[in-house]
Amino acid sequence: MASEKSRATEARFAAFMRQAGPVRGAVDNAVIGPSGGGVNTAVAHYTVPAADAALLSGGEAFEAFAHGGFSTGGTAPTLMMFTLYWNGVGGSSLCSLTVPAAGLWANAASAGWSVKCHVTFVSATEAETTIELNWRTATGVAASVTWTSTQNQAGLTTSGDRDLTLAFQFTPGAAGHSLTVKGARIWREA
Repeated sequence: MASEKSRATEARFAAFMRQAGPVRGAVDNAVIGPSGGGVNTAVAHYTVPAADAALLSGGEAFEAFAHGGFSTGGTAPTLMMFTLYWNGVGGSSLCSLTVPAAGLWANAASAGWSVKCHVTFVSATEAETTIELNWRTATGVAASVTWTSTQNQAGLTTSGDRDLTLAFQFTPGAAGHSLTVKGARIWREA
């Protein structure tokens, strides 16, 4: 059992690390191609150490940002979706954003996208999450749109290390479909 002094030291160290600035999450897949379609494929992740996860009590916040390009070939996809998970792909879904039909177009070639996620823990086991996606519905700046999705997820487990993971999924096996990740980072904000 940890002493009060060791818990206080650990809390000070965690506070110092938060003040040190964002820690970049690992980019897991620079290009998600047709073979990755149909399943949620990790774009980036950030490991929340067990010591930090155990201290979550409400008010803590995490941020994620990723950007890149997408291509669709001659066939429009039927599904493109971003999901933020707690405890890795297959863990608890904090929030998902499915690209509306207007964003599923054929012959896209390196069309730009960016996604921002904000997670706020309401309690030790509940989080409110928002995903904001900037996307192209056709070629050119005039076809730029922003979509958002917000979800509340209760029943989260905070024991042990937890991976905050941003994932992407699209129509399985479609030739020419790919999502390129040019940069991604996930960090603890507060």
